[in-house]
This record gives sequence, C-alpha cells and structure tokens, in this order.
Amino acid sequence: MGVIQAGDLVMIIRPVPCCDFTDDIGRIFIAGEVSGGAGRCVNCGHLHSDEPLTHDASVNVWRPLSRLKRIDPLLDPKDMRTPEEVPA
Repeated sequence: MGVIQAGDLVMIIRPVPCCDFTDDIGRIFIAGEVSGGAGRCVNCGHLHSDEPLTHDASVNVWRPLSRLKRIDPLLDPKDMRTPEEVPA
C-alpha cells in the first residue's frame, strides 16, 4: 500500500473518527490535492487539524487520508502476457 497522492484512485474504508459516520464507506474517487491543513467534518462540524487531507472534487469535501485506501492501478493490457507467452 503506497502513499496517497493527487490523481490516485482511492476508496473510503473507515468511518469518520469524530462522529463515526459510515454512509460513505466504499465510495471510490480520484484524490485531489493533498494538504496538511485543517478540515471540518461535514457531518458534525469537528475540526480535524494537522491531519493530511485530500480533496474529493465530486462532492467538494476534504477527506482525511487515514480513512482511505489507495487502489493500485490495473495492468495495461499490452503489458499482460498471454498463456502462449508464459514459460512452462
């Protein structure tokens, strides 16, 4: 599991630590800018400070990286081997 950077495909895998909001678990989005600034929970208003955040542009929300998992990119089909190319 690598460090999350802008442009990575990520999935929300943990609830918000302040209010245990779980409705967005499983949501997949492309990480936007990654920042170490403060962000406010859109559910309860709790201020998350000094925690790395990334911007979810599809809903205009900053999300703590601690809730996310990076999804590794799929192989490009031209990089895949066919059964004939695999040595026996």
